[in-house]
Amino acid sequence: MNFKNGFLFFVVGFYFLPAYSKTEKPKAPPPEAEAHLWEASLGFGNSLLMFKVNEDITYTSTNSSYLNLGTGTNVFSVGFKIPFKDPKESRENSVDSDVTDYQFSFKLSSHIQTEFYYQKYKGYFVTQLDTPGVALNDLTLTHYGFQAFYVLDETHKSFQFANSTDKQVENSGSWIVSFGFNRFSVEGDLIPPAFRDSVDQTITSADIKTGIIRGGYSYNWIWTGWFAGLAAGYGLNYNIIKTDLKGSTEKSDLSYHFAGAYGYSWDKSKLGAYGRIYSWEFEIADISISSQAGNMGVYYSYLF
Repeated sequence: MNFKNGFLFFVVGFYFLPAYSKTEKPKAPPPEAEAHLWEASLGFGNSLLMFKVNEDITYTSTNSSYLNLGTGTNVFSVGFKIPFKDPKESRENSVDSDVTDYQFSFKLSSHIQTEFYYQKYKGYFVTQLDTPGVALNDLTLTHYGFQAFYVLDETHKSFQFANSTDKQVENSGSWIVSFGFNRFSVEGDLIPPAFRDSVDQTITSADIKTGIIRGGYSYNWIWTGWFAGLAAGYGLNYNIIKTDLKGSTEKSDLSYHFAGAYGYSWDKSKLGAYGRIYSWEFEIADISISSQAGNMGVYYSYLF
């Protein structure tokens, strides 16, 4: 399952969900349900760390599908992604990427949620319009950082980041403010010779440190058993960019994020699907780079 097909499956499922649900609200859980003990989850999905140069040179990877093992309480959660290989034919026709992807989240209070992430992709397949694709086996992108989210309405449990042990019993929405730090680095020859007719220069190393502040809104729909949620935000990035091409520069740009989830929950278990994507842009000398990072998948969880 590639990211594009997975996204289509996610959107179609979200669109038809209300047709198969009732309008009754689920009963509120008893007070002791707030003191969840431990939850374990198992799922599979697809991660994303792709980018474009000057809007027409596209960099994609393979081997981004994964088996996801997760555990946590209503205070913290941690997930381990075990990647597996794409079909041999797919890798032979593009590139055999080496992928590492981790994520950890921690709930500081009913208002504040934090998350930490680390992604490293080695090996990209480069395409440009009618030009034959080129495999850059040594091109490595590393992306890591943290974000903190402040939910103005503490009764709202946003599905974009809340642990699945958090129980929501009625429709709700809230404004959310987030801030964080992100580091994005490139190692290897970014522009292969076959594509240099449209780009005057190349980059062999880049390090971008980014301060992030965003504002957005999250809303959940709850039916009997069924749940769904959407969240979106827009914000400002402040970048400190250092490259072998043009030393160190400082620039600001805009970014956005989008997240959604839906599924069905029983008393102690849950079956669901989720999707998240972040996008940002920056410029290095005369080269503009737009990047997207995210993940999507399905899971089953059980509360012990």
